[in-house]
Amino acid sequence: MRYLIILSCFIPQLLAAQSIQWAAVVFDKSSELALPKHKGQYVAKEVVGPPSVIAENCKGTPCAWTPKSKSNGDGEFIKVGYKTPQKVKQITVSEAFNPGAIEKIVAYGSKGEVRLIFEQTPELSKENKDRKGKLTKFVLEEQTDFLVSAIQLHLNTRMVYGYNQIDAIGISEEEVDYQVEVQTVAGADEVDDPVNLGANINSPTDELAPLISPDGQLLYYTRQNHPDNLGDKGNQDVWCAKLGEDGQFLPAENIGAPINNERNNSICSVTPDGQTLLVLNVYKKDGGSEKGLSFSHKEGADRWSFPEALEIEDYYNHNKFGEYSLANDGKTLVLAIERDDSEGAKDIYVSFRNEDGSWTAPLHTGEVLNTAASELSPYLAADGKTLYFATSGRPGYGEADMFMSRRLDDSWTNWSEPLNLGPKLNTSDFDAYYSLPASGEYAFFSSSENSLGKTDIMKVQLPESARPEAVLLVRGRVFNALDSTPLAASVQYESLGKEGPSGIARSNPQTGAYSLVLPSGTNYGFLAQKEKFLSESKSIDLPKGGEYKEVVVDLYLHPIQKGAKIRLNNIFFDTNKYNLKEEGQKELDRLLALMAQYPEMKIEIGGHTDSRGSLAANQTLSNNRAKAVVDYLQEHGISAKRMKAKGYGENDPAASNETEEGRAFNRRIELKVLELD
Repeated sequence: MRYLIILSCFIPQLLAAQSIQWAAVVFDKSSELALPKHKGQYVAKEVVGPPSVIAENCKGTPCAWTPKSKSNGDGEFIKVGYKTPQKVKQITVSEAFNPGAIEKIVAYGSKGEVRLIFEQTPELSKENKDRKGKLTKFVLEEQTDFLVSAIQLHLNTRMVYGYNQIDAIGISEEEVDYQVEVQTVAGADEVDDPVNLGANINSPTDELAPLISPDGQLLYYTRQNHPDNLGDKGNQDVWCAKLGEDGQFLPAENIGAPINNERNNSICSVTPDGQTLLVLNVYKKDGGSEKGLSFSHKEGADRWSFPEALEIEDYYNHNKFGEYSLANDGKTLVLAIERDDSEGAKDIYVSFRNEDGSWTAPLHTGEVLNTAASELSPYLAADGKTLYFATSGRPGYGEADMFMSRRLDDSWTNWSEPLNLGPKLNTSDFDAYYSLPASGEYAFFSSSENSLGKTDIMKVQLPESARPEAVLLVRGRVFNALDSTPLAASVQYESLGKEGPSGIARSNPQTGAYSLVLPSGTNYGFLAQKEKFLSESKSIDLPKGGEYKEVVVDLYLHPIQKGAKIRLNNIFFDTNKYNLKEEGQKELDRLLALMAQYPEMKIEIGGHTDSRGSLAANQTLSNNRAKAVVDYLQEHGISAKRMKAKGYGENDPAASNETEEGRAFNRRIELKVLELD
C-alpha cells in the first residue's frame, strides 16, 4: 500500500511534543560535494544525528550533506538507517539550503519491506529569492504497518536553483510539533545585558579580541585602523589598559615595539604572573613574520622582549587563520587550526610543553567538540577544564556563537556536550573571542551592538552554570632573604603526589611580584627558584569546590653560602612516625638535584618537633626523621661524608607552642649549609 502525505512543511495546530529518532548511520548515497580543501565538509555523514543548524535561519552550512549535482540532476539520493526500527507516522527533514528538491521518500522495513511513502511531481521554481533552509515535515495519512529501519530520500536538483543540503532526517511514530532548539546553559536569560567599557577602551575604530589578565587588572586587546597604530592604515596593534582604583579601566595605551611593528599584531594569552605574553606569529629580525606563535617576556616596567618562536612538533595549519589559548599552568596550549585529521575546517587541538621547552604535536580533541564547520577562538578557563569556543556548526542565534564544554578526564578527548552561552552573550551576528578573569564571574568580548564606533569591547556577567570551577589566586613577591630586595625568579608549583610540575610562572624583575592560579581538588607545593639561591617551598591544600579566593604569600630565596638555612616544608611524615611519605618525593628530588649541582657542599639535616610529648620522645623522633632524609639521599648516591643528621627535638622552636598554628610551624625539617668550597 502507499502512504500518502497529508501535511508537509508545518503543522498549524499545537501538538504534544513527541520524540524524534534521528538517523544513526548512512548506508548509501549517490554523491557528495567533498571539497579537496576541507574534506570533511558537505559529506553524507553529516546527515547523522539531530540538526546542526536552525534551518529557517540557515544560508548554507558545511555540516550538511550536499550532493554534487547543481540544478541539473534527478538521480541524487541518500539512504540512512536508525538504531531502533519503529513504525512511522512522520518524517522530519532539515533542509539546510535550497529546500524543495525532495522527490521521493522510500521506507525500508526491518523484515525486508520496501514502500514508497512519498512522491511529488517535479516543478521547477523560476523564482529563487529566498534560498534559506526549511524544516520540512512529511506526515503520512496512516502510520506504517511495519517497523521502519531505513529511509531513502530521492532528490531532483532541477526543482531548485543551486546546491541542495540535507542536514538531518528523523522519524517519529506520531505527528510531531518539532522545532530545533538552542541548547543553552542554565540561567542564560537571567544575566544582565552586556556593558560597553566606554571611551577609555573603545574608539571610532575596531576594538577586537580582548584578553583580561587572570587577576583582572590588565586588559589587552587589538585595535585596527587606529591612527596611533605603528603600521599602515588598516593594520592591527596590541593595546593595554590598567584597572583603576575605582574599578574602571584607565585610558588604553599602545604597548609598542617589539610586539607591535609594521604588520598585523595580536596576542593570544597572558600568563597569571603578567610576565609572559603568547604572541601571534613568528617574528623575524628583519621585521617580517610568518605563521606560528611566540613568547615575549617582561623586561621592565613597560618593556617586552623580542618574541621567541615556539617549537611545536609537526606543526602545520592548512587554514589561513588560527586562534590559540595558553592554559594558566603555562604547559598546555589549545589551538584552533586545520590539519589532516580535522572534521572539516578548523578544529580544536591541544599541545603540551616538554621539559626542554618544546611542544608536542597537536592532539585532536575529538568529535564531541568539533564539527564540519570551523571551531575558533578557544579560551581555556583558569580551572584548566572549562573551555569556551565559537562555532557555526551547532544551533545558535547567529553566524557563529560562543559555546562552553568541560573536560571530563586527562585524555583531552573526553568532553561534555557543548552548550550555547545564551542570547545575552550571543547575537545574530558573528560572536567569538571571549576571555575571563580567574574569578570566572564575567567575560569580555567584542561586539558591534551598542558600540561607540565599529566593534567595541564589552563586559558581561556569566550565568553561574557557565562559570569555571573555583580556583585560588596566589599572589606575592619574591625576596632575597638576607636583605629583602626583590628578585626575578621562576616560580614553580606542583600537585603533591603527582609526577612533574603543574605549572610555572615568573616574578617581575623590578618588583619581585608573582601570581599563580591553582585549580581546586588537590594539595600544592610551590617555590621560587634562582641560580645560586636556596629555595624554601610552601604548601597549600585546595579541596574540590568552594569559592574563588585570593591569598598573599611572599617567597624568600636564601643565597647559597655557609650558614644558610631553609625549611624543607614539603617533606611529610605520619604522626609520631619517621617514614617518608610519597607526597614529599618532589622535595626530596629537588634536594638530590641541589647536592648534585654543588658537589663540594656539605649540609646538616635538622629535625624539629613541637613541645607535645616527652623531651626524650621528641628528641628520638626528630633524630629519626632527620636520619630518614639523610638515608634517602645516601641511597640515591650522595656520599654520607657530605651530610649530617641532627635531631633538635623541641629545643629550637620557630614559633610559640601555645597555639596549634605555632606547633605546626615548629614541626619541621631544615637544611643548613655547613661547608661550600
